[in-house]
Amino acid sequence: MALTWTKTVSGRFDGFSPVGYWLGVLDFDSSYPTGGEPFTEADIGFSTLYHLSLTVDQGDSAAEFWSIAWDKSEKKLQAYGGAGATTTALDEVANTDNLSTFSVDVFAIGLN
Repeated sequence: MALTWTKTVSGRFDGFSPVGYWLGVLDFDSSYPTGGEPFTEADIGFSTLYHLSLTVDQGDSAAEFWSIAWDKSEKKLQAYGGAGATTTALDEVANTDNLSTFSVDVFAIGLN
């Protein structure tokens, strides 16, 4: 399956710089692959990515904790946590787990 990126807004910081920003939402699908979901800068319109901030909407459930990590060298987004997870010991989400029920807010800065 694949990640779904929904852009809220993007642009350049000024009229002369090739450095820009991208804000939006990332949705995972219903079958997470072990090791993470493939991700490249081009997925959100950059040739080079300088900063990527991923904030998971934890919702109202105190029984779950999630974290998304960007593995830049492997070009993947990895999901950690789940039901019963704590902030001190997070394991990677199991192969084929359904992550389609939560959203990730994204803020990125890169070279257009």
